[in-house]
Amino acid sequence: MWPMLTRDNYSEWVLLMQCNFEALEIWEVIDPGTNPKRSQDRQAMSGLLRSVPREMWQSLAARKTVKEAWEAVKLMRLGADRVKEVNAQKLMEDFENIKFKEGESIEDFGMRITNLVGELRILGETVDDSRVIKKFLRVVPPRLAPIVVSIEMFLNLKEITVDELIGRLRAAEDRLNEKVEQVTDKAGWLLLAEEEKQMWQWPALIISQHSCWQRVTLMSCVDCPRLST
Repeated sequence: MWPMLTRDNYSEWVLLMQCNFEALEIWEVIDPGTNPKRSQDRQAMSGLLRSVPREMWQSLAARKTVKEAWEAVKLMRLGADRVKEVNAQKLMEDFENIKFKEGESIEDFGMRITNLVGELRILGETVDDSRVIKKFLRVVPPRLAPIVVSIEMFLNLKEITVDELIGRLRAAEDRLNEKVEQVTDKAGWLLLAEEEKQMWQWPALIISQHSCWQRVTLMSCVDCPRLST
């Protein structure tokens, strides 16, 4: 069974290819690769071409020996590995420095951090859920600090998932937002009541000043003869 080379499996591919070549007793055409028999070289080249993407066939088949083709694959994939390593380092820095944006919700931040972790795992980095959860809890906004304390005290952070954490924090955030809305509405009604109270106090003040026992409003008081005194 010949393995297929992909963008991110070069190390595993090399091990399987060497094992196959050794089983066929032709590994020597690659290592050391000196004075190989033509038949063995072509047998190894055939196996190599069956184990790489079709777009690589032409360039590899043009090499004089399978050893040259093997080294060409190595150079191409190690270059890709270096690029992958640089990208992984950059994403890891982003993970370590990630914070909530101004006014960002738990759900939106959860999507950002899980997408970032997903990209790291694609690049071969190991980022387990417990690490993500601890990072999440360290950067939660202060208004949710009591919820964080409860989670850390009563839950095993090694057993819960990132999705479960996001769900719990989102539920707490929704409850908190509801309370803020209730307080805001209550404050608004209190303000309206105070304005109404002041509005009704003005006619009473005019009545007390002018001793006018007629039904008085601010507009009708213009006709009050005592306003001129």
